[in-house]
Amino acid sequence: MREEEFVVTKKILRAHRQEEYESFSLVGRKGVGKTTFAVKIVTQIYMTLYKLSEDDAYKEALKVLFFDMNDVISFLKKYSGEQQTVMIWDDIRAHMSGYAVKAKPREAHEVLALMDTARDSVCGFISTSPSVKGVASFLKQEQGWLCVIRKDRNHNWRVCKGYLRFEIPSGTMRHTPRFQDFFYKMLPDWVYHEVKEKRRHYKEIAVKNIEDRIKQSQVERDITQLKNELEFIKKAV
Repeated sequence: MREEEFVVTKKILRAHRQEEYESFSLVGRKGVGKTTFAVKIVTQIYMTLYKLSEDDAYKEALKVLFFDMNDVISFLKKYSGEQQTVMIWDDIRAHMSGYAVKAKPREAHEVLALMDTARDSVCGFISTSPSVKGVASFLKQEQGWLCVIRKDRNHNWRVCKGYLRFEIPSGTMRHTPRFQDFFYKMLPDWVYHEVKEKRRHYKEIAVKNIEDRIKQSQVERDITQLKNELEFIKKAV
């Protein structure tokens, strides 16, 4: 069994050619391979579109892998009107959950506003989250594809089932199954370590910022909220 070009890859490449927009929300339990799949999708895109070697394509993919809300905001602002190919927002739940939105209302509002015009900045938007719980309102706004990742019967292989997500007139979200992708869970060692380091770096900064805010806060309710946010970040990222 070997990896073929993913359906997700083809959809984003088609969007790029036609100057359109596709959004993919990758969900699945922690450690199942969501980030791996996202990075592999972008690597395939760069290899096809820019004729890069696999290593060079992985390097470029890592440049558009974001963990921090402010990095996402900066990227979308920087390339507004200059549509880039693709970007990844890893573990979006750590930023768009109720805890995170209350902690950073200005940034969260700015992200939601920017997502309304994301198609001006990027052709393919990929996000990852352990589940839709906690980011349902964001996902409702960001209609597109819901991709559920689970273990396959073959060791270290994963299956991604793609559902077209759309809202009916009553306001209810519907999900229609449309495709399946299969991928090998493992990344090259050097890529895996790069991803791990980027995640560790973000987590350290996020935890320190929250701990500093706890020390500075004088309001018991705010302290409790910040402690909840701290625990959430430690578990989520």
